[in-house]
Amino acid sequence: MRVGGPTVEHRADPLGVDAARPLLGWIVAAPGAQTGYRLEVSTTADGHADVWDSGRVTSAQSFLGATTMWEEWDAGSRSHDHAFLGTVDDWLHQSVAGIEPAAPGYARITVRPTPVGDLRHASAHVDSPRGTIFSSWRRTPKSFVLEVAIPAGAIATVHVPADRRGDVTRPPGATFIGMNGANATFTVPSGHHTFSAAIRR
Repeated sequence: MRVGGPTVEHRADPLGVDAARPLLGWIVAAPGAQTGYRLEVSTTADGHADVWDSGRVTSAQSFLGATTMWEEWDAGSRSHDHAFLGTVDDWLHQSVAGIEPAAPGYARITVRPTPVGDLRHASAHVDSPRGTIFSSWRRTPKSFVLEVAIPAGAIATVHVPADRRGDVTRPPGATFIGMNGANATFTVPSGHHTFSAAIRR
């Protein structure tokens, strides 16, 4: 399992957080069930936890068959349906629909949808200071169609799941940047844009 998008108090670059018990968040970026976590803080790129290491914290919720977010991780949790400060919606917006800010005030936006499991379609919107940002995708065994709406005054980098550039039909105004893993990457100005890609797998 891989995770991405770590945040502290909803900030990606949390320098100077003043919270005794900061809210930590992350997005599961690969299929699998989270059964626990371990947080390490390092001052070096080698990943050696020279500042802090939480140790492995197991999640009793995963082992006990929880289908909601509990107030606490252990089996003695007082509330078994406690979504306060939950981040499931972050995963739906940022990972499944793929909407993420790339600059303050959503001046730049990243749209990188992640089709998961056998999910055939998803959509989400974010009401940003510049206007509504929209991402909607649908897939069939042979195609993937992504629609995005970018508000005035913003530009977006859009990642379309595709094996190669030639598999993607891009809208007018979209500029191809390059292949990024299993995505063809484009920039688009404000407006409504529809991409379609042939699925070869």
